[in-house]
Amino acid sequence: MQANLNNIIQHLVNATQSFDISREINLSLLSGLSGRLLFHWYAAKSPFISIDKVQLGAQIQHLTSLAPALRNSISFGYGIAGVAWLIEVLLAERDDGYDPAFNQEIEDLLTSRISKYNQWNGEIELMFGLSGFAAFAARRLKYNKGLELYSSIVTLLKKLAVYESTDVCSWSVPAQSVYRLDKKYPDKPEYNMGLAHGVPGVICALLPAVKHPLLGQQAAKLISDGCSWLFKQQLTGLDTISMFPSFSGDHKPSRLGWCYGDLTIALTLARAGKAINRQDLLDYACDIGMHAAQRTCDTAMVYDAGLCHGSAGLMLIFQLLHQIIPMAEFEQASDYWFENTMNRYKEHALEGFNAHKSGKLVEETGLLEGYAGIGLCLLARQGISPDWADALLLA
Repeated sequence: MQANLNNIIQHLVNATQSFDISREINLSLLSGLSGRLLFHWYAAKSPFISIDKVQLGAQIQHLTSLAPALRNSISFGYGIAGVAWLIEVLLAERDDGYDPAFNQEIEDLLTSRISKYNQWNGEIELMFGLSGFAAFAARRLKYNKGLELYSSIVTLLKKLAVYESTDVCSWSVPAQSVYRLDKKYPDKPEYNMGLAHGVPGVICALLPAVKHPLLGQQAAKLISDGCSWLFKQQLTGLDTISMFPSFSGDHKPSRLGWCYGDLTIALTLARAGKAINRQDLLDYACDIGMHAAQRTCDTAMVYDAGLCHGSAGLMLIFQLLHQIIPMAEFEQASDYWFENTMNRYKEHALEGFNAHKSGKLVEETGLLEGYAGIGLCLLARQGISPDWADALLLA
């Protein structure tokens, strides 16, 4: 099985290489060049995978030279913040040490764009909003940089918190959000339950701030109150497919994935419980995770292998949950989704890893829905630490 896994990862590496990088248009982290380079960077850590490190180095250098051209697109998922996050990953592993000045201009740009707002009207989620900027700021904070940026984000999220009592809060989807369902009544509160675009994502965006002496108390309060709100959103009924919906107030079950669903809610609560010392969050996370571990491909509504809402992503997330709550059921669930992923390749080769979109399977090479993300998940199974997972608010 190990030899077969190595061959599959190698196949994914070969399928995501860019031989003429000058023609690359999409530089983004979630769907473009940056995501593929992240995969290759981690694949190079494996003794079983062949990577042309000279070519990889040249591609990284080319990307960093192009990054300033993205100044007008500051988003994390598809703009300069995500590219800067990747650069932070690379800077942290430089042989000659971390250079805090390298990303300073981008940090200053993001800080100036965000701190000028007394009230934020933009997105709050990962792809285009505050939660994505927080992922970059958290990387900088490890080296005593990014404090003003992260502080501005925490302050805005505090102002945006909707409190229903002194210890229970949530965050509504902004009125002009592209992810809003109810566009007819934009001022009506709408609460997204997904990690990608909703309340769990905001909670995870705040988690790295807990340990900081200046941000910790404020962040911990918001995290605790947001988790208390999540408690109240569980679907009623003993035989519901999922424990939580995709949106608060919806009675339809949610799929199992990174973007939406019970599993990332469980991981969010587990991480929060550990960070702010709330055992009730850990206990509840365990219950949710145990329920999610019983779901199969059909009941989980899994149609591909991608990281976003596919089998490889579930394999990784159960692995991460098991690291916090070492229940055998979580390890077994990770194994189940690993086998599911491997079978897709066994039956259809690389086409078995194509992304399910609009009822069709299409080739995608990026991080979120494509080969690069699947490859990173399989590398984690191989034993290469997924310490890149903070890019998706998973760590």
